Parts: sequence; C-alpha cells; structure tokens
Amino acid sequence: MSIKGFGKELLLNVNKNGIKAFRSLKYYNEWKNFRSSNSSPLEKELPWINFPAIKLLTTYLKPEMTVFEYGGGGSTLFFLSKVRRVHTVEHDKEWFESIEGKIKSRYGNNWDGIFVSPELIETTDAQRYSDPTQYTSSDNQFINFSFKKYAESIDKFPDNYFDLVMVDGRSRPSCLWHGIPKVKPGGLLVLDNSERDYYLQDSQLLNAINTKFNVMESSHSPQPFSSHFTTTTVWRKIGNHTK
Repeated sequence: MSIKGFGKELLLNVNKNGIKAFRSLKYYNEWKNFRSSNSSPLEKELPWINFPAIKLLTTYLKPEMTVFEYGGGGSTLFFLSKVRRVHTVEHDKEWFESIEGKIKSRYGNNWDGIFVSPELIETTDAQRYSDPTQYTSSDNQFINFSFKKYAESIDKFPDNYFDLVMVDGRSRPSCLWHGIPKVKPGGLLVLDNSERDYYLQDSQLLNAINTKFNVMESSHSPQPFSSHFTTTTVWRKIGNHTK
C-alpha cells in the first residue's frame, strides 16, 4: 500500500475528525508492512480491528483472563495466546471448521467454539437493524433470518463473568445487548466497525452502555490487512476488576 493510498484515507479521516486524525500517521509503516505481506488475520493471529485497539488489548490481556467473542478468526488465536480460556460463537459453518482445525492442534484445551446458524423466519415486519431485540443482520443474504440463538449463546454464563467480550460478528446490536451484563466490573466490551451508526442508534442500548461503561478507545484509524480506516470502540465497565 502506497503513501498515496494511506494519505487518501488520512484526509478523509481529517475531514471527519479534525486534526487529531493525524495521529494515525504513526501506524503507516505497520499498515504498509501488513498490506504488502499478502497474509491474513488468521495467518498472523491478529484480530481484524484497528491498531490502537490491538495495542490496548495487548496491554490489557492477562493469562488468568476469560474471553467471549462473537465471530472467530485471527482474534481467536490472538486471545488464546494470551488468556486462560476463549469462548467463540460463529455463524458460518465453513469458516468455523477452518478456524477449528487451526485452533484445536494448538489450543484445543483452552477453547470452546460453537457453531450457531441463523434461523429463517416468516415475518412481514420491517427489519430495523439497530434494534437489539430484532436479531437481524443488514447483510442481504440474511434477510428474514434471525440471529437470536447466536446472540443468546452468551446467556448460559453468569453475569459479571468475562474479562472481555468482543462483538465482531453478526447482529451486533443484539450481541452488545446480551454481552453487557456478562462483562466483569473493570472488564472490556469491544465493538468493531463502530463507525456504522446504526450499531449504536438504539437509545435503550446506548443508555445501557453509557450508564455501565466508560470509553477507553474509539479512534478512526488504520487496521492491518485492509486499505480502509475503521473505528473500534473499547469500553471499560465501571467498577473494580475482579478475578
């Protein structure tokens, strides 16, 4: 990726976020190296989120921690290399089997992966993708499909259980809604691609986050393996962290 391509994204970011966007320049060399490597997040064992969020998580994660993630991939291997146990829910069977084969040979005892496919539903209601109670996806291939069981997969765990909940899969408002009570005080809630306004458009969902969490990171920045900048928002749950 050339400096020209990076510069175009940077200028778009400056127009949207002002002079603070120039902080992204420090990630140029890393961004260029990843873009020229022809590798993937799974191969490099990295989450497909932006650089500031990756650095924050690298500092935060500890060997005794437990993580839940909506959507598996490079993030799964990244977490497994740093924490005690990772629970992953994935909706794509072919992708799930691909990451399962890579993970089990190295981290099988520390990983709980489940495949939960969306369910076809009959409805005449308009689908509101921002509504966490509708369990919808804006992807055209999932029109009239429900991700309710997928989002609810975290409900089998007690409240205040996870040190980190990552939302980077389908039906993200619904996954946030179910993930909020499962994060420990002092733990992290992570939403990727939070520049997509409808993820946080629902007032009830936004209020639940704002009353229980503080924002730690939410910059529009470059990410590895992509030609575009993205926003990854990391919240910390109010209260002291408990093991």
